[in-house]
Amino acid sequence: LRWWAINQICCRHGRLSNLSFFEGVRTQNQDGINLRVGCSDILIENITGRTGDDVVALTALPCWDDGKLIPEGGDIDIHDVTIRNVRAHTSQSVVALRNQDGSKIYRVYIENVRDIGGEYTPWGVVRIGENNYFWKRPSKLGETYDINVNGVDSRCRGTVFVNATLKDSSIRNVYA
Repeated sequence: LRWWAINQICCRHGRLSNLSFFEGVRTQNQDGINLRVGCSDILIENITGRTGDDVVALTALPCWDDGKLIPEGGDIDIHDVTIRNVRAHTSQSVVALRNQDGSKIYRVYIENVRDIGGEYTPWGVVRIGENNYFWKRPSKLGETYDINVNGVDSRCRGTVFVNATLKDSSIRNVYA
């Protein structure tokens, strides 16, 4: 089951800002914002609250059901996304990036992200990659690149997790 507050597939040139989420019960798939396959040129900023899963997720998983919604010959990658000023709490990750099965995530800028603390024990604040969502194969070197993370503050058990191949990227100003 999926109970995402905002779910976008193949969206371009958008802005999601000044949003506050509150999910009262810890349940899987309670993402606040989920950009799925084919999203690009998106600004996500000034996000607050609590979710039962990822607060902001970028998930390029073309072999899942979302792949059926991509126009023929359409772009499956997620790119040119800026995520900034996120102050939230969750049971998973405040910001999560996942790509598998040949899709790419690139030119993503993440800044000023903080876990504000609360009743859950989240995995971490920023998660880049996770290799248990693939159907055909996990991501390969060169499929996750130009990810720039700056200003992450953690009150939980992890701050920044890199669980995939990552190329030509920067992670700065991380406080745990």
